[in-house]
Amino acid sequence: MKHPTVKTALILLTFLTSEALFASGSGDHSRSDTGTRAVLPEGHPLVHWRANDSIGDWYFEIGSGNRIFLIDSLGNRLELKELNSFVITSAGAIETFYMIGAEDRISAIGTSRAGIWPEDKTADLPSVGNLARPSFEKIIAAEPDLTIINGMNSDLAQQLTAVGIPVLVHNPGSIEEIINSILVLGILSGTKEKAVELVSERWGALQKIQNELNEEPLNLKGAFVYALEPLQAFSIESLPGEILKILGVSNIAASTSGQRPILTTEYILQQNPDFLFGAMSINNEKDLLNANSAITKTRAGQEKNIFIIPSQLILRPSPRIIDALSMLHEKLKEIGPASTDGEAD
Repeated sequence: MKHPTVKTALILLTFLTSEALFASGSGDHSRSDTGTRAVLPEGHPLVHWRANDSIGDWYFEIGSGNRIFLIDSLGNRLELKELNSFVITSAGAIETFYMIGAEDRISAIGTSRAGIWPEDKTADLPSVGNLARPSFEKIIAAEPDLTIINGMNSDLAQQLTAVGIPVLVHNPGSIEEIINSILVLGILSGTKEKAVELVSERWGALQKIQNELNEEPLNLKGAFVYALEPLQAFSIESLPGEILKILGVSNIAASTSGQRPILTTEYILQQNPDFLFGAMSINNEKDLLNANSAITKTRAGQEKNIFIIPSQLILRPSPRIIDALSMLHEKLKEIGPASTDGEAD
């Protein structure tokens, strides 16, 4: 894995150092589907900018006066400049704000039964309801400069923009997009220097894991399982699937079809996984071990290489997903490489 690979990350790092981007002027929050290429003066930090560069579902435009605009997956258009007050219903964005020292800009949040890190601090923040169904009325009452929502809140986004409250959908779909989104949140919250530091630290942590794997590959196979009846695993396109790919282990769900792969008894015996990670509805190792009689016949079952992983660590688009990667790497190193026996007995 190369870190970072997208041109946008490098562009953002360049203009994060430029105070010229934070010139005064009201933001334009109307919807737009087209970009405008600005003619930049010689020496401007964005002289190599190209309109419509993107970070996942976000892309960027240069408007009049060389102002930078961010457009999200719903077409919401926001001037990229420092703001003072945020309502946030994306758990990943909330955690990012704390990691870059921007928590004092949070007016209210959406809550989760699983908690949002750091729980001892977020528990004291005003609530606008839960993450899945935040209250339109409570958000309006908070009078935020910007509401940052998650991908489940698209209906709410339309309601808020209709009454003039700016909205940004935060829904990065990969680890690279999660890290690059830190830079944008740092600009919006006025903590760009800490955002750059966090991005550098996160990429460094990933590179450290990669270097160790290059020297000592794990040579393991397994899966992230999230349901027991039937036994279902996260696909290779999911964040848990990407975690396994980065760790260099073989995801046994890769050979199954669909977005929600089902692991049958025959398939489990054929694959003979070295480990299984459980998440979401699976609360303890024993439940996963007993979910299918085939599991007890695999290396994962016989050696008790079954682990329950907090779902918020592997599913939330938060920089803390790198901590999960590091933790899982350490767990898998303890298992040791697989034998070449093939199928389970």
